[in-house]
Amino acid sequence: MKHLSIELVELIAKQCRASNKDLASLCLVNRHFYSAVIRLLYKNVIIHGPRQYLAFKSTCTRLKQMVYRLDFSGYTTRGARWTESKAKSVVTAEDLAVILNECRQLKELFVGEELMHVFVSPLAIQSVFFEQQLRTLDFTGFSDQTFTKAMADYFMEKKQVTYNHHYDDASSHWVIPKELENISFYMCMALSQDRFFVPFFDKLKSGGHQLKKLDLAYTQINSQLFRHLPSPRTLTHLNLQGCHSLSCCSELIDYLIQCKRLVQLNINRHIASGFCKRCIYRLLTSIDTLEIVDIGGHVEFDDELIQQLPPNRNIKYLSVANCRQIDIKALLNKFPQLYYLNVERVIHMNQLYNFLKSNNNNLRIIEVSSHPSLLNQIESWHLVKHGRRTYYSQSAVDPRYCYSKKIVMSKDPILSPMNRYWCYSYNIST
Repeated sequence: MKHLSIELVELIAKQCRASNKDLASLCLVNRHFYSAVIRLLYKNVIIHGPRQYLAFKSTCTRLKQMVYRLDFSGYTTRGARWTESKAKSVVTAEDLAVILNECRQLKELFVGEELMHVFVSPLAIQSVFFEQQLRTLDFTGFSDQTFTKAMADYFMEKKQVTYNHHYDDASSHWVIPKELENISFYMCMALSQDRFFVPFFDKLKSGGHQLKKLDLAYTQINSQLFRHLPSPRTLTHLNLQGCHSLSCCSELIDYLIQCKRLVQLNINRHIASGFCKRCIYRLLTSIDTLEIVDIGGHVEFDDELIQQLPPNRNIKYLSVANCRQIDIKALLNKFPQLYYLNVERVIHMNQLYNFLKSNNNNLRIIEVSSHPSLLNQIESWHLVKHGRRTYYSQSAVDPRYCYSKKIVMSKDPILSPMNRYWCYSYNIST
């Protein structure tokens, strides 16, 4: 092993999927192993609580410069055995700004709701948006009006950048990282469209940014926002779940039709409402690249519309939860390559059982409404419950991490517990 290059040792350690504890042990073998593995150990840093934050804060700058992803999405003060005020005081805007400034290779930043109190400071907001290497930014669960005001005030036109002496930028106005391409404001319900989203996306658009992943689920946006978004031609993932102010026959539909690389689209409404038949038909027939679609709650998606659709062999993951009663066999005839199907509140249990007994196509996972009388096994289908979600899956298939209701923003498969919950366990319709 001593004759292997540093890069090769790092690759071997990565492919072995070693735990952080194992990687730390490898670092102790010799200097050659240390040089190879230490970069892998610090590439993805997930901070779970105050003590871990303090340990990372005291880490030398040289190691912080190796950080590619910094994840605070699962940060919690619970279990710290400190008073709430003491636990909250651990993370300050000033300290966070210093840490972000030291993480010079930072590409992905995730922040959860328990750090919302830090981001009421313009200094914390500025420290994030001065990270010019940043490609992925994920804010989750920020619903405090104070945070909303801080974000809106900071992103006002021609806002002076005078908060942080660490940044001696020649520009006097706020900036957005040049490489930013993946953005999530999942469940940031209080953010104002007029005061924040419009100037923010106008800045992205004028800067020529090309978005790939965009998650605006459960925000208070309406269809007019899509006048301000950057070009749709590079967008691959879009989540608009729970955005009840969106309307069809509007700028939204025109924008979506131009998304020629879109792979994942979530327009779930949860409630009996939704888009008209014409708009649904246009979406499903105009975007040839779609593989993952959630059209739950759109009651106009019914057997009549299904019959009008041409066969689609691209879509492999489909949710029709909370739609009207649908003939599942007719649906599968139109989407023969389906691997996952969500039929919560769509079919009765007797119909479900009959369908599972007779199913012989590519379908391997079917998500259903939770009910105490569900059978544990039907033929080769097994009942699996995970968090607030319930499935029937084929024997050799694990459905728990098959379909995410929140866009997975990171390239790394290891998610924080809270991020994993939003993606794979949370279900607002249960």
